[in-house]
Amino acid sequence: MPNNQQLTTRSPEEEKRSTEIFDSYRDELYKRQLSNTEAYDKAILSLSSAGLAMSLAFIRFVIPLEEAKYLLVLKLSWGFFLLSIVVILISFLIGNQGISIQLKHAEQYYIENEQEAFNKFNIYEYINSILNYLSGALFVIALACIVGFVIFNI
Repeated sequence: MPNNQQLTTRSPEEEKRSTEIFDSYRDELYKRQLSNTEAYDKAILSLSSAGLAMSLAFIRFVIPLEEAKYLLVLKLSWGFFLLSIVVILISFLIGNQGISIQLKHAEQYYIENEQEAFNKFNIYEYINSILNYLSGALFVIALACIVGFVIFNI
């Protein structure tokens, strides 16, 4: 804490109320975070699936494939869309494993009174966050490939 900040003195009742407000605020932020994560996962999964399906089905109507240049870019986009879908699906499984591990840590901390359990590292939680970023990046790359393919061929 910087030296120029002044702390206020609180009564025990004010301290208790501040803790209750913080707990409520934290819980609300966790709900929002969960909602955002769910929406992100659904969006990437839906958009990647739609992008893959639409580009497979309709690209020949936009650009005749026998006249198209840079077909490799189109095929790369399909691969990136597919990878994005697979990564999201794997992240669901990894996320569930991470929740199971966190539940064990919580039991160790709250029930078995193991103080070090509170700060235990959860590799599944870490991997899941990486997979979420990766799925978004793969989707963006796939989209860029599709746009690039169309631009190169128009």
